[in-house]
Amino acid sequence: MDQDQAQTHTLEERQRTDESRGSAGARRFVCALVWLIPIVSILFGLTLSAKRTVDLEGASDGDSYEIVSYAVWPAGLALLQTGMLGLTAAANLTAVILTQRAAPASE
Repeated sequence: MDQDQAQTHTLEERQRTDESRGSAGARRFVCALVWLIPIVSILFGLTLSAKRTVDLEGASDGDSYEIVSYAVWPAGLALLQTGMLGLTAAANLTAVILTQRAAPASE
């Protein structure tokens, strides 16, 4: 009877480790996305803020054509703000995930 319990116990441990490996991979993927999205947002925000305006050519009528200028710096500032907020959230999430927790006391 003890052998059966020991085999059942090892089978349960093996299943737990397999489940934790799967969740660890998913956790790494999510953590990478959590850090990547704000960094990309900051890079686009810096680019748009530095560019300030975008000029687009309109329809041409022979020798003349129309240029329309759009201000993109407000979108750049919004992306910068969003990226910084996202980095703060990513740092908080990473700190919570990586914090070692005490094992619950068994009664």
